[in-house]
Formats: sequence, C-alpha cells, structure tokens
Amino acid sequence: MLHLFNYVRSSFFLHFFLIKKNECNCPHDAESAFTHIMKPTLYTWNAIITAHINNERCEKALALYYRMQEKGFIPNAFIFSNALRACVNLRSLYHGNFVYSKILRFGVERDSVIKNILISMFFSNVGV
Repeated sequence: MLHLFNYVRSSFFLHFFLIKKNECNCPHDAESAFTHIMKPTLYTWNAIITAHINNERCEKALALYYRMQEKGFIPNAFIFSNALRACVNLRSLYHGNFVYSKILRFGVERDSVIKNILISMFFSNVGV
C-alpha cells in the first residue's frame, strides 16, 4: 500500500486513509500513512492519537501528543480529551496532571467531555 503514497501526497487523501485504517484497527498502517503527511494538521494529529488509543497503544498515543506540541501545535479540546483518555487507560495520574495543566492554561476545562474524563481520572484511584 505504501507505493500508493509515492503517487498521491494529498494531505486530504492520506488523512482519509489514516481514518479508514483506524476504523479497521490497523494502527501500523495508520502510522505509516501519518508519516507520509507532509503538513499534518490538528485533525490528522488527533486521528493518529485516536487510532493508537482505540488499539490500546496509549503509551504511543501520549508520545504523539507530546511530539505534536514539540512541533508547535496547540492542542484543542478533542486532542486534550484523547490525551486524558490515554492517561486514564494507563492509570497515569502523573501524565494526567501534565495534560490537565495544559487544559487549564488553554482554557478548555469547561468542555463537557473533558470534565467527564477528568472526573473519571481524578476520582477512580488512577495511579494508585
């Protein structure tokens, strides 16, 4: 399938491919598609992070979350909620606190999805 990327470098096409591979539980193919996207957007970062979380690869999802920020991207509510989901799945209050501090910094703590995940993280003995 990768030979296809030599012909089509359209970010839209590769993003669509990434989403479809996510739906098929193929995180390796999704990651391969992601690496071929020349200018990833927040939408594509969110898609690859979600792909890893949905396939129980939460450590990789968090690594991508941190890498995204190193590349200069500012997370939105969708990405924050996925990063928190990864923290809950890993039972990592340590990483959850880092994500939470960013949520407060960027003012998205009022998002209802984020509120629910925060409640789950802080009140279910995560990391204990």
